Amino acid sequence: MPGSIRGFALSETVLSPVAEAPVSREESAAISPRRLIWLRFRRHRLAYASGIFLLLLYIVSGFCEFVSPYGTTTRNDDAINAPPMSVHFFDA
Repeated sequence: MPGSIRGFALSETVLSPVAEAPVSREESAAISPRRLIWLRFRRHRLAYASGIFLLLLYIVSGFCEFVSPYGTTTRNDDAINAPPMSVHFFDA
């Protein structure tokens, strides 16, 4: 097909699937579903890193009184009708 897109984008070689190691029924039955989920989760790097990040957020949220700069009952009555402002890291 000299003028078609398929002729330029796809090759005609046929790829065979990679054979996986056979797992017997005894081996798969010996591992619990929870263990199978954990093993699959550990192989996925992004999911593993995200899980660690969420775990750290949960730990920090347990100590929110120590991390926050203001108390739970603190209120600024002078700026109660002020519009929302962007975050300023440095006063200019």
